[in-house]
Amino acid sequence: MALEIVQILASGTFGHVAVVRDTQDGRLMAAKVLKREHLENPKIVRRMLDEAALLRRLDHPNIVRVEEVRELEGRPVMLLEWVRGASLDEIVVASPPGIPIADACAIVMIASDALFAAWYTTEPTTGGPLHVIHRDIKPSNILLADDGEVKLLDFGIARGQFEGRQSETVSVVLGAHGYLAPERLDGAEDTPFGDVYAMGCVLYELLTSQRIRLSLHPRAHTERLQKGIMHIRPPGVGARTVSDLARLVQRMCAYDPDDRPDHGEVVETLHAISTEAGFQPDLPRLARKAVLPLLASRSLDSPVRHPAWQELRFLETHTGGTPAGAPTRESDLRLARFLKQEDWHERSDQLRRMLAADPSWTARPLLDALSRLEGGSFWSRFVGPQGQARAQMVALLDLLRSRPDQEVLDRVRPYLRHRDPELVLLAKQITEDHSR
Repeated sequence: MALEIVQILASGTFGHVAVVRDTQDGRLMAAKVLKREHLENPKIVRRMLDEAALLRRLDHPNIVRVEEVRELEGRPVMLLEWVRGASLDEIVVASPPGIPIADACAIVMIASDALFAAWYTTEPTTGGPLHVIHRDIKPSNILLADDGEVKLLDFGIARGQFEGRQSETVSVVLGAHGYLAPERLDGAEDTPFGDVYAMGCVLYELLTSQRIRLSLHPRAHTERLQKGIMHIRPPGVGARTVSDLARLVQRMCAYDPDDRPDHGEVVETLHAISTEAGFQPDLPRLARKAVLPLLASRSLDSPVRHPAWQELRFLETHTGGTPAGAPTRESDLRLARFLKQEDWHERSDQLRRMLAADPSWTARPLLDALSRLEGGSFWSRFVGPQGQARAQMVALLDLLRSRPDQEVLDRVRPYLRHRDPELVLLAKQITEDHSR
């Protein structure tokens, strides 16, 4: 069994996240890996293991699921379900007027309901509640999938009560600036109301496309909050609905945690506002308009070109078992159909958008298309192709640069002796990427 790095998504303070494929069954997963400099810090390692243990207990459709935890070359690797989507901060940046108010309310309602469930989820061994507090709620940790599903991500600094916990769950000032409740910065005991505060900041941001700037000083905090909610003016909505939403944001972001509603009340209030206003949220439609273009805009560059490649390449270490032929993926079927169209190379932009939007594709359809162009004759690899055939071969080799596995390397190595200099250059780039 082995993993193949398909895409490197992000690098943060503590670690990296990459999309990987299990070569045995073809599953795509998100691999979360600590940076090398943190491996000697037992507190950080224990926190990662606790995150995995916690997520295993939170079986909720709107919370990202842990598939398994592996140890590769002595390093813990957390494998999570891979959700094809975009985070709310990406969507807000790409939608300057703000997302539709009905959708904004629905997203915050769903996310708050997931947090409510996480607080009350029962620990199987003790029968007591887990009392999970996320402690890092922000737009980048709430994801909208391409089918409109909402997912809460990154429980790396979450606090919970469960057996087998390895790290000490103390109140720490961790989280994103601008979403931290005042009491958290004062070192007070963590409560769910800190997450409510952060979710209020998220709701404000979704409604206005602006971040609310508050203060640690009680009086200044109240004044800025009162001024900020005046910017909540979504178009096409009645004055009463606007007033109700502004009042909810004001309560969620109140300076004193005792003045804030709990997650359950946030859900009920948003449901009441939405019902009275006649909102009809359509998150799948929002995903088609906002998420799919963002997915399509992502780079097709090979993972080996990412700065984190050298540190993450250990993920591709063979871990035992007999690799089996992975089932054909729908993305490969779509790609194969596209490449069988006579003029596909003239629509390269459409092809790249399709591939960038779904990184689960493999090199197999590209290699099959290359074989068709060669007509199955080995000698044709050394004859300078002309016209359409040459353009297609150039396009195929260029795309294969982002999948430089051993099969691709073996297949393109003969092109290093080709008469066409451009094909030679592309083959050389592929072989160099594979050797990194």
